[in-house]
Amino acid sequence: MKLKPKLFLIIFVLLLSAVTFKVLYMRNQKKEENLILNKIEQLQQLVTAKQIYREIIYSKETKDFLWIPLVNKEFLFALDYTITAGIDISKGYNITDENEYKIITLPRAEIISIDADDTSIHEYFAKQRFSKLNRDDYFELIEESKQTIISGESIEELLRESEENARLLLENILTIKDINAKVEFSNNVIKVLR
Repeated sequence: MKLKPKLFLIIFVLLLSAVTFKVLYMRNQKKEENLILNKIEQLQQLVTAKQIYREIIYSKETKDFLWIPLVNKEFLFALDYTITAGIDISKGYNITDENEYKIITLPRAEIISIDADDTSIHEYFAKQRFSKLNRDDYFELIEESKQTIISGESIEELLRESEENARLLLENILTIKDINAKVEFSNNVIKVLR
């Protein structure tokens, strides 16, 4: 009958060891989660999509005074824009727990940059009478063209692609670290201080 106290002691030590191991494991897991989430916050901007966009620009300017031509400029040229889209994490993010998952809510994707590649300018024709074309003529039209591109439908597709790439990237990184996460996007993300 002396076996029962020894068996009880062994079971008690095993249970205590298992609980201690579980607590230490969970504490380590929580530290690792916080470390990963802090790394996400440090990203500031997560560029997740890029597109090269070819734009053709036409301009015609004429000025007359009493049927006498004073200015007559007309030109047609094409150039490439590099457009990058991504998530501006510095605007904030939310993390909530839902069952076994962490729900990470990030700001919606936005255009990070749109850069005209002036080395890609291909001039189709330029007519000038009574005035000269100058670099300012080109740059003014390039800036106007950027606004047209940003308001176009192809940008919406680029933003959707950017969000999908960000979602897949973050979920896969967190899955590697055994963190079950779902990434969502919202216009109403409030910066949470950790």
